[in-house]
Amino acid sequence: MASRRVVSRPFFNAGIEDLEQELARCATDAECLRRLLHELSYRSTPKALALKVRVEKAIEAAEHSQHSHSASNSVPSSPPYRPPAPIETSRSSSPPPPGQADAPTQVFVRADSPSPEVTNTPGSILDAWTALEVLSPQIFRRPEDLASGDRRAVASLEEKLPWVGIGEKARPNTRLFYQVVLGTMGFGAAIERLLSLYADSRAERPAARGEVVLAAVTVNREGRLVERPAAAVSSFAWAVPHALRGDLTSLAAWRAEEGKITEALDDILRGSTDDDDNPALSREMMKRAYEWLLTRLGLPPDLTTPPRFAIRVYSSFRGSDSPEPLLMSSFFLGDLATARTMFSEGRATDNLRLYVGERTPPQTKDLLRDQEALDAAVAPGITPPARWPGRGRHPLVSCNRRPSIWLSRSSSKGASWGSTALRGRARRRCYAIWWPPSSPRAPRSCRPSTTPPRH
Repeated sequence: MASRRVVSRPFFNAGIEDLEQELARCATDAECLRRLLHELSYRSTPKALALKVRVEKAIEAAEHSQHSHSASNSVPSSPPYRPPAPIETSRSSSPPPPGQADAPTQVFVRADSPSPEVTNTPGSILDAWTALEVLSPQIFRRPEDLASGDRRAVASLEEKLPWVGIGEKARPNTRLFYQVVLGTMGFGAAIERLLSLYADSRAERPAARGEVVLAAVTVNREGRLVERPAAAVSSFAWAVPHALRGDLTSLAAWRAEEGKITEALDDILRGSTDDDDNPALSREMMKRAYEWLLTRLGLPPDLTTPPRFAIRVYSSFRGSDSPEPLLMSSFFLGDLATARTMFSEGRATDNLRLYVGERTPPQTKDLLRDQEALDAAVAPGITPPARWPGRGRHPLVSCNRRPSIWLSRSSSKGASWGSTALRGRARRRCYAIWWPPSSPRAPRSCRPSTTPPRH
């Protein structure tokens, strides 16, 4: 496989102020200035564009100075370029530029403490990934965002509770449920509090806006809790106090703590009665649950807001199950916990070991240049029989993950693909060859003689 050229960006983690300081340091070093100009070519903020013009002028002046020295045979030897040292960002961070899109928060490097020892063991990799996902909540700006933008699905709790008295009617052929939000947290305020202790060395930090749900509980049309577990807790609400205490390593234990917190919250909301005779949820119960969450999680009260709304959910009248709880945390957390357990119990599959880097594949294949590997990647033999077109069924189509998933599945049958990642041109090339078998552009493995009969 032909080697690829890797572009180095030594100033990748530098802020715009650090780049300005670097310009002053290497004002006469043309090589250093070119590297600085290369980094600025990736940035589009007004400050970066203005600095780019200054760097271009500095390069012209440096080249002119070197040319003059060369003409007079007095060319000084410039020192070799050295990548800049890791930049220590001060605690006071500048506000983000306006207009940036929302993005989930990330775990930052502690500004006033040394970096922990980095290990590449599978458990450490999965723990670090879990910590990132725990601090990546589902953010909303308006309550209706939790209901796919449907304002009619938002029930206010500030005046009369919607299930008190006669209550509300469900839509035809549906059952009505309420997902009561037991408080929210300001996402931007929480991020600013975290950034007062941790350094964000990204050149262009995205703005943090919106709110995060602390916890939610599902009740039926009469306001009674559904079967256990009726409550759910946000991982972000649990993780922020740990991060504010400087304890980032404990974030990987979220899945173990989640069950305990959810069960305790469920008991508080149900009270001392049996599950078959739950009282309707009242304001006192919601207030008690909210205050318990602040105490149990250690949340600063100035970052949170008490319960004020619920989301109406209409389930099919034929079904007997309660609706799924609100999505408050990353949906990767369950899979990460499963992978962590598989490694700890020695049950990790070959593809999982390849994915986390514990094992190295014996060989790699470049689907952009290896035609035989490309033919094998889209061969009809690895397509599940149930996916082939037939009478009354849909035709073949391409989806984002189909080639990589099927190649990974074929490895369990003795093939040598293992873990396959398709990105960019490689994925588009796989899609482009899914032509009808009679097409002259079809690869050798898709010729009519090798395809299943069509109905």
